[in-house]
Amino acid sequence: MAGLLPTDPHGRTPVTSRRHDTNSVPTAIRSDEVSLYYGMIWRGLPAGLVAFAILAMPPYPPVRWVPTILAIAVFVALVLTIIVGDRGAVRRRAMYRELVLQNLLANTATALAMWAAGHGQGSLVPLLFVILIYNSAFRIRTLMLFAWAAGTTTHLVGSLLGGETVAVAVTSTIVFAGAAAAAQLSVGYVVGRLRALATDVGLEREVAGYAARTIDRDQAFQLMLTRAAELLKVRRLAVVATRDGEHRVVASVRDGSPETVFPAELDLGGAARIGAADDDETLRLCAGVGEGPDPSALAAVRDLFMLVVERARHLSGLHTLANSDGLTGLGNRRYLDARFDEMTADATSCAVVIIDLDHFKELNDTQGHLAGDDVLVSVAQLIRSVARTGDVAARYGGEEFCILIPHANEDEAASLEGRLREAWSASDIPVGFSAGIAASHPGEPIASVLARADNALYEAKATGRGRAVRAS
Repeated sequence: MAGLLPTDPHGRTPVTSRRHDTNSVPTAIRSDEVSLYYGMIWRGLPAGLVAFAILAMPPYPPVRWVPTILAIAVFVALVLTIIVGDRGAVRRRAMYRELVLQNLLANTATALAMWAAGHGQGSLVPLLFVILIYNSAFRIRTLMLFAWAAGTTTHLVGSLLGGETVAVAVTSTIVFAGAAAAAQLSVGYVVGRLRALATDVGLEREVAGYAARTIDRDQAFQLMLTRAAELLKVRRLAVVATRDGEHRVVASVRDGSPETVFPAELDLGGAARIGAADDDETLRLCAGVGEGPDPSALAAVRDLFMLVVERARHLSGLHTLANSDGLTGLGNRRYLDARFDEMTADATSCAVVIIDLDHFKELNDTQGHLAGDDVLVSVAQLIRSVARTGDVAARYGGEEFCILIPHANEDEAASLEGRLREAWSASDIPVGFSAGIAASHPGEPIASVLARADNALYEAKATGRGRAVRAS
């Protein structure tokens, strides 16, 4: 397969996945997790304060002042740890310790409240569910397991302290443990899905930003692929261009990093591929063989892929408009100057042929500008027919044209001028042309070569027209 990307093991830029892995231990907890956790707590604290205010005046005589006072004291301590610990960005180990302490204080306060409530302790069981739900904000498995075990233990101890028999306490605790596990897993799943959706939306916006900011099509594809692979949940992803049955990898990623992926590794005919026609190529976004892209993300990635293609096509059109002559379709002076600058920067040797139509003004005056435009278009077609691949042809201005021939000497430029004159004589173009020819000397700037060719053209016009003069 032709056109594969080169592998550069020293030039890769590793990209870290932005999805949260509950089994890994990064150095910092995500800020959105901390925000969610404290957001739920601060919304739940007013209800907790009301509950403990009611607990301070128990409706079940006799009043158990010792557990009541202890429960309120532990609850106040819990509130203080929350106030002190609400700092946003925290180190993971410190946050673990803080969460464990808050769990212990919350469960201890609840157990004491159940003791104080006596046979009414069952009404405080929802507090244990609330504690479990708060811990679901992090989806950290060890923390969720600890919170579940602490809640189950608190329920058993609180039931016994509240006056329940051992059999009743154990039975109700088993029921609570099952319900708590179901509630915790369900809430954790919902929180995880919402977080994944939020992450996907962020990735989509980031990929759309790449497409909107990057001018070069292939570079935009390379930038979007890493995030698109995350959205589709695949290891290998590539943009493949197909022309005349040949496949060329335009851009690719493997395991989150820019790396060559060969066509044989890709599902080029899979039903999930995303394709678009771009000029004479067919572009497709292909995952690795045997990898199933996430169906829920296909629509979003398809839209982003089409955005890159359409924007590249639009920019290409604008580039063509800005750098071509609207009448003849050849390059314009801006395009020619840009190529001059490139060749000057690369110190490329070249030859220049400048031609000027003879008696063109008289043609315009006698036959009109439309006839003059037809002549200019015919001249451009002749120049294209004799120019070599890699030669730069441009309308220099008015009835002047310039042919820039890279890596050529004066004889080769004269040969091109001869072929053009031969084709011209066989055409029905009603005017002739004069030409100036110059080739660069070692180290000579392009501007100087162009000036010598222009002077040679002036000499050709001054000495009878219809001839070519080589610059001295």
